[in-house]
Amino acid sequence: MTTSKPPARIQNPISGTIKRAYYPSLWIILLVLVLMTVGCTDKSNIENPASIADDARVKRILAEKDASLLAPLFWQQASRQLEETHQQIRQLQLSIEQLLDSPSKDSISRAKTQWLQALNSYYTLLPFLFLENGNNHSVFKQLNQWRFSLAAWPLQPAYLDSYDIYAHSGIVNDIALPITKSTLRKQHGFSDDQEVTLGLHAIETLLWAKSDKAAFKRFQAKHKVPLVLAQSGLQQNELPNNRRRQLLLLQSELLSDDSQSLLKQWQKNGLLHTAFEQLPVIEKVMVFKQSFQSCIVHLRDLLNHHNSNNSDNIPLDSFANGHRPSMSLTIDTLESLYFATTAGVDSAESSRLSLARILFNAQQQQQLAQSLNSLSTQMRNNSDTAPADIIANLNQVIALLSPDSENG
Repeated sequence: MTTSKPPARIQNPISGTIKRAYYPSLWIILLVLVLMTVGCTDKSNIENPASIADDARVKRILAEKDASLLAPLFWQQASRQLEETHQQIRQLQLSIEQLLDSPSKDSISRAKTQWLQALNSYYTLLPFLFLENGNNHSVFKQLNQWRFSLAAWPLQPAYLDSYDIYAHSGIVNDIALPITKSTLRKQHGFSDDQEVTLGLHAIETLLWAKSDKAAFKRFQAKHKVPLVLAQSGLQQNELPNNRRRQLLLLQSELLSDDSQSLLKQWQKNGLLHTAFEQLPVIEKVMVFKQSFQSCIVHLRDLLNHHNSNNSDNIPLDSFANGHRPSMSLTIDTLESLYFATTAGVDSAESSRLSLARILFNAQQQQQLAQSLNSLSTQMRNNSDTAPADIIANLNQVIALLSPDSENG
């Protein structure tokens, strides 16, 4: 016959009496304690999903909200500036036509003034034109060609016309090469990126090649071929003045055509706009962010090239009184893009929404603002600051904008 095992006996250390120990009662006690704990828990922590969301998810939600506001504003600002740039280039085309219709000190002066207005507008636009460095979409990659068509630099001035010791050189003096729009496009970057026939700086080369007061005479039409040249078979349209006139005219027309084509690609339903709209909302902001950083690198590379001793190239501070004051407008634009409170959003959002605030902590924001402001001042003063000092400041900004400097 099997008998049940009696409960364990435990001696009370104080009284010395023996008591039975009923272990199942411990589970009952634990259950009661758990129920009491649950009853005391703040129900709001269970009912509010945000309270149990991980940090990455919360950051992603906030980032998407900010990006949904910033991305279209960046694109709209670029569109407005591109429209302005095209209008300035169109005015340049008209001023060149007036110069060629009636060459004079006044007409060449007006053309030079308008050229500078167009260059300033282009440099204000420049931060938006490096989207291909933030996304490898084939449409964005075309921006590299647009930049090369609109403002290729550095260039070989003797590739276009007589320059320095290179007398009777360049396309102007090569009568075997017809000066047509098709020819100029084919010759642009033909075997080297410095073989430039198109864009703002190619036009600059012709307008500023002679600094004397009679420079406008280089654009006067010649109707009579000198006897010696006529006997050698030279035609009227092959005279250097006439070829130079044709070259400058076509350069201005092609520049206007190219800026208008880029504007159409940027506007609604254009290839660039369509490609941009297909990106995820956060990536839209990221391609602009990378474009802004690439623009700073581009400015540094231009100044580095100028700082090298290459006498065959037009110095950056020659001809149109230097390009650094125009570059300062690029820095001003970047400062606005990183720090300006955005128009078009409600006041609560605009008080906190800026690219710098999203990317950097307070100390980094202050450093970036100071560096950009210093750069702008240095470039506007043009000759007062050595290029090496500006390059050092640009490198500092590049370091501040690097991913390692951003908030986690």
